[in-house]
Amino acid sequence: MSLTLQDSIDRLQQNEERLDQFVNDPAAAGTYSTRDGQPVPTVPALVEQIRQAAEALADSEGASRVGYSPSDGDATTVEGALRELEARPAPEDPTPIAEAAAAAAVDEHEAAADPHPQYADADALSALDQRIDSLEYGTFGRYTLATKGLNSQTVYLELAAFQIFNVDASGPVTLQFLDEPPAGRSMTVVITVSGASLVTLPASVQWASGEAPPAGGTKTVIVLLWTGSEWIGTVPVAL
Repeated sequence: MSLTLQDSIDRLQQNEERLDQFVNDPAAAGTYSTRDGQPVPTVPALVEQIRQAAEALADSEGASRVGYSPSDGDATTVEGALRELEARPAPEDPTPIAEAAAAAAVDEHEAAADPHPQYADADALSALDQRIDSLEYGTFGRYTLATKGLNSQTVYLELAAFQIFNVDASGPVTLQFLDEPPAGRSMTVVITVSGASLVTLPASVQWASGEAPPAGGTKTVIVLLWTGSEWIGTVPVAL
């Protein structure tokens, strides 16, 4: 899945916020929700559980002291205190909970979108290879000759991809521009028309001679210049 740079930045910030909640728990919520909605203790909450367990253990160890009097009055000696201590349930081990929380955080981070969009993916590398090949062999897509057959009475010239066109005018044809350059930019378009039928260009073309020059009987070369604000056309060849 391809993401925009802004989407990738948003995903990284979300991951950082979720990791901050799990590791630091700034709101003291005590729990962290995994991607599937399962609550797990945060690291500060786990630390607190361990501290309480340690205090409980220290209190239990205090029962072995001589003079300790349990509530049932059974043991006033060290031996009795030890028996009561052994009978108490062991404090819950927080390790499995901590391990599960850490594993959930790692899984969620690995499943998230790549937070480093500056590293190219396979598609980007493939496109780069094609670009390098085109430079090595001197082939630039914009200067590739685009041939337009007479499939309909309207022919579309894709100016974002090409600027040199062969147009079949064995029948009347109307030319339309796609992706014209924006204001402030400039480009030249060369159109070679084969045939003697009527060729209609967009009304935005201003002819250098003041009006559309006559077409040739077999071949007409039309040169259009986008000045950054308007199209200016001329016909240097009419055979």
